[in-house]
Amino acid sequence: MLKEYDKDEARITDGYVNTIHERFIQLMVQYYSTINELQPLPHTEEVFIYCRDNGIKIGRDTGFPDTITNVIINRLGWLQDKKVDYVFQVMRSLQEDLLHS
Repeated sequence: MLKEYDKDEARITDGYVNTIHERFIQLMVQYYSTINELQPLPHTEEVFIYCRDNGIKIGRDTGFPDTITNVIINRLGWLQDKKVDYVFQVMRSLQEDLLHS
């Protein structure tokens, strides 16, 4: 995709891609930290309440990095209000597994 926007393929290095990704994370954290309209999808919290009332533990998984996920979960109050029991970081675990294999 970068080749569509930067014809100089020599510039498209791992460092270049990492810099873009780091900036993306910064922008997403800023966005989710400041947006006034942040809210769960319709009926999400009702499902959480139903599960909790019926002894079902809730684990939340996301492909976002911890830094973004934590902002969203904290702003929604899901851990503090015990609407969610766990937050999983599957993508981080998969990345770590790939790095160490």
